[in-house]
Order: sequence, then structure tokens, then C-alpha cells
Amino acid sequence: MILSRLLSSLIFALLLVPLLAQAEVRLETTNLWRHAQVLPSGQQVWSFESSYQDVQNRFSADGRVESLGSPFSRKITWNQLASSATVNANDVRNFMAQNNLNGNSIAATSSFEVDRREVGVGVNWAYGLTRHWMIGVRIPLTLTTTHVNQTYDLSPDLSQGIQASNTPRIMSLKPQDVKATIRDLAATQLRTSGYDGIPENKSSWNFSDISLLSQFILAQNYNWTWSLQQVVRFPTAQNPSVSDYLQTSQDQGPIDVGVSALVDFRYRKWIFGTRGGYTAQLPDNARMRVPNGGGDTGVDPKVHRDLGDWVWGAVDAEYRVNRRLGLLAEYSFLTKNRDVYDGDIFTDTQYAELADNTDQRLSEARLGVTYRFGSETSRGGVTNKWVAALDYNYPMIGSNAAEAARTSLELMNYF
Repeated sequence: MILSRLLSSLIFALLLVPLLAQAEVRLETTNLWRHAQVLPSGQQVWSFESSYQDVQNRFSADGRVESLGSPFSRKITWNQLASSATVNANDVRNFMAQNNLNGNSIAATSSFEVDRREVGVGVNWAYGLTRHWMIGVRIPLTLTTTHVNQTYDLSPDLSQGIQASNTPRIMSLKPQDVKATIRDLAATQLRTSGYDGIPENKSSWNFSDISLLSQFILAQNYNWTWSLQQVVRFPTAQNPSVSDYLQTSQDQGPIDVGVSALVDFRYRKWIFGTRGGYTAQLPDNARMRVPNGGGDTGVDPKVHRDLGDWVWGAVDAEYRVNRRLGLLAEYSFLTKNRDVYDGDIFTDTQYAELADNTDQRLSEARLGVTYRFGSETSRGGVTNKWVAALDYNYPMIGSNAAEAARTSLELMNYF
């Protein structure tokens, strides 16, 4: 029996592969697919979920917490300042000589404060085909709003050169004009790195990849259940624009095929669960901005990419306070491999720059509350009820991932 169900699961996944992702993966938190138990035959559930996340910081490659705008910071040297068309080069070099300043030392820094707010909306449907098998679909949508504020930090020497009245001013400009010069120099560096411009505000609705799910019970008795879950994500999301440098993609684009094992153990009012899975991101081609031989960037209409596969795991405990109220605590982690890029007109070394910091690690804690409201009825094994679930996810440690809590609310209708 177990072997036949495993074979059926593999056939189910393989049939859907021809018919699903890019930078930051995230575990889906819908309560419909968190337990090893499946829906009774004929039971249906509609689930409507919403989430909110305000991201200002991220985990760097070495695990430090840094500003989301750190990749856009640029340092301006005295030599770069002297070469600007808006300043008097002789005055700058005279001031450098008087103060023994090295031309390669930092005169100013341009930084960006980025605030990314995500409001997620999702629709889930699940249906019990048999006593041991259920299927379903997940359709996510995200409203992303990004605010960017550019700041400037002038070195003490540069501040002195602008404001001192007893020394020759290094520029015949006001302090606000100096900041405009720094901004222009930083923009030039960003363009050299492939950034045409960073918008101050941007808001957009993003239709994400649709997921098709299936779950089989492999074995069970009164106290425990062991299930196998499969997921295939379709590439329904729009690829990020090549001119959009504040990417918020969650590895969307290619087909994803995943398989997970779930085990639940029930003891009185407690349910202890453990889950783990592997997701393979299938290779595909995409239109991307890439570095060219001159050190600048251009757009390659056909970049072969193989986004990194990832593994994940979670353990949780749920306590049923009464027939209506339940409490949940969970710990989860994920590990994603580095992406691989290749193309016809660029060398592998240049393409390697695209894969920098694309591996990912993240550990999260989750607290949740479920509440059944209204009356519950049952007929022919099919339950009619409404359940609300409120969850709070907090990132603990990680690398190359958002460092921000996420709150979600899910409303489930069983019928």
C-alpha cells in the first residue's frame, strides 16, 4: 500500500512538470497544509489569507543585520570629487595639499534607506478525494510598496573645507549644492554597476506563482499520521523588470517541484508535528541584466539560469485549549543553494557575479492562535465550520534573507 502511494505521488508530480522561481525563498505558512492529516472524502475548504511585512533590514552573507539599502551605498573619493564638472578642481587639490589628504581617501558617502512593505493576499482551496488523499491549489498576490531616501555623510575634512571662512573654500557652492554633486557622482557609480536609477517611491501588485498540491497518507493509527506532500509551482508570476533594481522576487519564474514528509503525533490535547522537504527549481531561460566585457551592464535576452534548490524543516506543537481555541508554537529553517547562470556571449566568470549572495539561510520562530467561531455541523462525514488563524513569524538568524517579522491572518471555511 505504501509503495503504491509513493508511486502515485511520483506520477502525479511528473505529469505536472511540463505544465513553476529568483532571489529570496520563503516558507508558505497556510494552515491548510501544515498537518499530516488529510481532509475526509468529499470535504472542501476555502481559505483566504492576508499578511503584512515591513522590511528595512536584511541578513548579510555573513549573518550580520544590515540596511536593505546597503548594496546601493557608494563612497566618493577626493580624486572623484576633483574630477567633477561642478567644482573647481584646482581649489580641491590645493585644499588636499594643505591638509595632507590622499586622493584615494573618502570624501563623502552616499547611502540609501529602503523601506519595503508587503501586503500579501492568498486564496487556497483543498478537497478530500479519498480517505487518504487530498488535492488543492494556492493562488498568491502581493502588493509591494517601496520608499527610498538618499542620505549623505560628508567627511570632517570636506565639511571643514565647505564651511571654514579663514581658508579658501574648495568649492564655490553652498552645502546643499555639494550634496547635489555627491549625489551625481554616486549616481554615476551606480550606472557603472548597472543601476539606471533608484526610484524614491514605487508601488505595484505582483501576481505570484500558482501552486498545485497533493497529499497522501502513507500510514496512520489512532495516535500518529505519516503523510507525503507534493507541490508543483507554475511560472505564472511576471519576471522582474530588467530596469527594476529593488528586486522583491521570491525565486519566481521557473517550474518548482517539491516533496515533503509530514508526521503528526497526538497526545490528549496536544499535537506534535514535524515536517521536512526538498524543492527543486528547474532550469530555464530569462531576460536579465548582466555584466559585459567592459565592466558595465547590458541586457541579455536569453540567460540560462538554474536557481538553487532548497531544503527546509519544521517542528511544532499545538495545544487545544478547548473545542474552539488552539495555540501553536513552531520552529522552522530553510537552506537554499547558490544560483548558477550561463550564456552564449558572456564568460562564466562574468556570469558568476550574478550568483553572488544568492545562497540563503533562515531560521524562524512562529506563534499562532486558531479559533473556531459559529456553530459546527456535520453530515455524511463532511464538516461545516469557520476557523480563523492568526500567526506571527519572527526571523532569528540567517543570511541573504529579509530580517523582518511577518503577521498573517487566515480565514478557513469547511463545507
